[in-house]
Amino acid sequence: VKGHAAFPQLKQQTEKRDEHVYSFLNRYLEEMSKDQKHLDQLSASLHVWPDFHGNRSPLADQSLKGMVRSPFLCFLNYNCIYLLVFYLFVCRVVVLCSQLGTRHILSVMKEAGHDITTLFLCGGLSKNPLFVQIHANTTGLPVVLAAEREAVLVGAAVLGACASGDSHKYNTISASFFYKYSCST
Repeated sequence: VKGHAAFPQLKQQTEKRDEHVYSFLNRYLEEMSKDQKHLDQLSASLHVWPDFHGNRSPLADQSLKGMVRSPFLCFLNYNCIYLLVFYLFVCRVVVLCSQLGTRHILSVMKEAGHDITTLFLCGGLSKNPLFVQIHANTTGLPVVLAAEREAVLVGAAVLGACASGDSHKYNTISASFFYKYSCST
């Protein structure tokens, strides 16, 4: 979104409203999603391959690269509406593809005898409530998020503490690290 030609205009508008850009986009997505048929028609010409950092599913191929393609290059327009449409549908498609990848991983793990009862998410996308809720809904599993914004950094510190032998307080400390989402039916 930040690389889109209309981003400065959108950022200026959201700053006037004292609203974060992604909060605005997510709120608008929620409003537009009430007319599901309309949304599907708008995204008919947008194609996304979401593996921007390689594919990490059971069919892993680290050489895969992500792609966003539309035969109508209107998404390069300086108009905020085009940026909004671009965000809405890339977000929907990436989340959907990610969900399907997660379901594939879970099914392969289940076939191998693992019993997965909860998803734990961290990183940038875990900060997007839409992404988290859709994963809970798609898998039917509760999703747990770290209460700490920098969960990877804290995780590295916990591993360091464990490696140093100073891990006796880990269970007490770790109990305060997480938020929990449940699937909505």
